[in-house]
Order: sequence, then structure tokens, then C-alpha cells
Amino acid sequence: MTPQFVPLPARPMEVVRYEPDSAEPDAVVAGLLRQLSALHPDSVVRVELQGAHATAARAFLGAARLRSLAPASMNIELAPDRQRWE
Repeated sequence: MTPQFVPLPARPMEVVRYEPDSAEPDAVVAGLLRQLSALHPDSVVRVELQGAHATAARAFLGAARLRSLAPASMNIELAPDRQRWE
């Protein structure tokens, strides 16, 4: 018997690397919404904040706010702050 590859249905997994242009909450939210709107609504998404405004953006992007930006069918999380651990 020869092994065969059998594709299984799975949700798309995406990493969104987002570098806010500003520390203003409205600007961060608008930019993140643009990136999320390009993804399949059933995606599993990890958001990695980068750049000079990442710390400020992280301060107001809690789990509830992040979930409110994504479709209900999307699983979304904020990646740990890499700079903090390096």
C-alpha cells in the first residue's frame, strides 16, 4: 500500500505584521481594520505590532477591542511583545 496525501479542511492561518504610522488610537484601528479586511473571515490571525508606535498601540489593543475589530468567525490574538523579551 502506497501512502497518499489526503487534504483536510482547515482554517487559513495568517500573521499580520502591522507597523502603525501613529500612536493615535483611531489611526491604529483604521490601519489594522484595512489589513484584517483583506483576510478570509474564518482565518486564525496573529497580530504582530512593530515599529516605534507598537508599545502605544499595545496599550489600548486589549483582547476585547481586538475581537471587536474582526469578524465573529475570525480567531484573533495579539502576539507577545518581542522587544520586551529580547
